[in-house]
Amino acid sequence: MAAPDHPIPPSWAAQGSDLPLEAESVARVRGWDVVAFERPEQFAAALQALGLPPDEVASGIEILRAAQAEASDAVRAFWKSQPLAYIRAPEDLLNEAGQVHERARNSALSRLRDWFAGHRLAVEDRQLIKVRLPLFVLAAHPAAGCSATYKTTSDRSRQLGWSIEIAGSGMGGEATVLSSVTSTLIAEAGQVCLVFLPVTVAVEQFRITAKNGATVSSGQRIDVSPARDTTPVPGGLLLAPEALLTPGRLVREYELAGYAAGVPAEFEHVYQQERVSKLQVGVMANGVGLAVTGVARMEAAVTLTYTLVGGRDYRLCQLADAEGLMWG
Repeated sequence: MAAPDHPIPPSWAAQGSDLPLEAESVARVRGWDVVAFERPEQFAAALQALGLPPDEVASGIEILRAAQAEASDAVRAFWKSQPLAYIRAPEDLLNEAGQVHERARNSALSRLRDWFAGHRLAVEDRQLIKVRLPLFVLAAHPAAGCSATYKTTSDRSRQLGWSIEIAGSGMGGEATVLSSVTSTLIAEAGQVCLVFLPVTVAVEQFRITAKNGATVSSGQRIDVSPARDTTPVPGGLLLAPEALLTPGRLVREYELAGYAAGVPAEFEHVYQQERVSKLQVGVMANGVGLAVTGVARMEAAVTLTYTLVGGRDYRLCQLADAEGLMWG
């Protein structure tokens, strides 16, 4: 089934016109077993989301803990047999230790997969749905003559880039997308530009049966594996004029009321992400609402240039419900 466009929350970002944007991405998808091994605290929730009974959940957690202990014991035994502690070990020995851990982990993951293989998971329906994850907002003050610009640079550490982790549900895996914008963004007076990541996920109707054929549970889950095939690349959206953004805390004031009216002046502002952005986009399939969740980390601080005209004061604010800045 084709992937229909799906509006994204918040409501101000639901409509707009496409904005030409040059960007690039690299996507990596990890299966449920690797995610469970690296993030055991999420494993129980994934099993519960599949509707497995408490005793089955407890059994899975026990096998996971044993698998982790097996991998840790293998590495510990390796270093115990070495004359040098790992803090003074040469590079080749560190690489060998990594290989020991990888072999032990793969063996442990095989045991975990064997355990889950005792449950037959059948996908009865699968819908591909495209969602837009908001990444960054660039806004220009509405006064005539004002503008806002992000200009790309050859220095990759200063590019507008993100590491985005997208979580599946019900053991639907996890996708990591490394993205960067390689074109200049310009917002003229009153315009608001949104940079977003269009991600295709699969909403699956599943049924789990035991070896005897009895139904254990059924429901819906989100599988993120389509991200591996589509490699999502950031897009741009020029938001509708009536879009209502909510300003958050004050970031900076520009006191230009005493300057000649209408005379432009340029100011630079270095934008630094204060905390990881939590992403949540609702999807609807077969009358059931689910959520695509994730986090987005900005890879580096970026420099924004604002053109402001004299004759008034300005208040630059953090956006309340997304990453970026707006005018209060």
